[in-house]
Amino acid sequence: MGLAYWAKEKWWLTDEYSRVWKYHGITQQEIDDRFSRVIEVFGPEWQESTAPHPALYVLCTQGTLPLQFLFDLGGNLRSVAECLRLKHVIQDLQLPDNYESALLELQVAAHLKSTGHEIEFRPPLDSGKKADLSATYAEQKTFFEIKRMQPSKRQQAMDALGREVGFATSDIESDSRYPHLAGKWFHIELDPYVADLLSGERDADNSTIRSIVTSIQREIASRTEKQQAFEIPLLAKVTVVTERTESGVNWPMASCQEELKRFLRAHLQNAITQLHPDHPGVIVVQTPGLLDQELTTRIIDGWLAESKAAHVSAVVFLPIYNSFPTAWALFRPFAVVNNEAKFLANDLRAFRDLAPLIRQEVAVPSAE
Repeated sequence: MGLAYWAKEKWWLTDEYSRVWKYHGITQQEIDDRFSRVIEVFGPEWQESTAPHPALYVLCTQGTLPLQFLFDLGGNLRSVAECLRLKHVIQDLQLPDNYESALLELQVAAHLKSTGHEIEFRPPLDSGKKADLSATYAEQKTFFEIKRMQPSKRQQAMDALGREVGFATSDIESDSRYPHLAGKWFHIELDPYVADLLSGERDADNSTIRSIVTSIQREIASRTEKQQAFEIPLLAKVTVVTERTESGVNWPMASCQEELKRFLRAHLQNAITQLHPDHPGVIVVQTPGLLDQELTTRIIDGWLAESKAAHVSAVVFLPIYNSFPTAWALFRPFAVVNNEAKFLANDLRAFRDLAPLIRQEVAVPSAE
């Protein structure tokens, strides 16, 4: 039996949530208008026919965070409703592999529209290619290429391992086979060496993950009674804690060098060729990985010079924003401006109007 249609019950109109939007001065007419635009994109036929889709993780849940997401998405769709070729963006929103990139494209376009720009989606180039969008203010037309990076397959495998270790160790304290673990929880640091055991190939990694999880469980069960902290060589460090809030699993992420290399190898050159050579161009990149601003700026400067990309005025890097337990990201957003560009970034109204996205304050983890 499939999932019930996500908008069938209109949970956002119940007293629990109507109190929230009424408190902020939002009318039901505004709610109805915004949510109806989301429903037009993600209708019942779409939900019945689609493969597993990342949008369903939000659409099929309730709470203030989904409420905020749907409210903002409906507002963005309304902002660009009359823009040329919007239908291509909507089609991409409906496709699992294109959804997150289209979501970012929509966010950037709606933001620029709100600052007075005329937006055109998928403007054709003389080369036969298409940019993602163009923004025109007065006589100045700027082309944009939007790139939403996905985690590498190895990082996805590492994330899956971290989650599985977390599930396994959270259950172990209530497992009747281990009465001596009752009331105990665990803080676990996975060893960076573990990443080298994962290939990014799902079938092979699933077996490796099960083996690692079983090994960690076995070590915890046999050593916790006598040791409050211990190391499982080349796999993990385990600390016994008495409060559930102190428990959890930390695991290594790809380095900032590795994440930058992935962008250079798979995205940058393609993005350069997708921009109009006779107009200013801006590349906007969002990545779930870690980037170092100083290193990225040095390398991107060199790439733009070597690629003779004088039409690229700037490359903007945005993190993925997380909201639990408070707003945070792996790095702060930043822009690399091309000082050799034909059109300097700070002379572009479109680039200056992106400042709220680039200068957004957000907490980042410490280096410790």
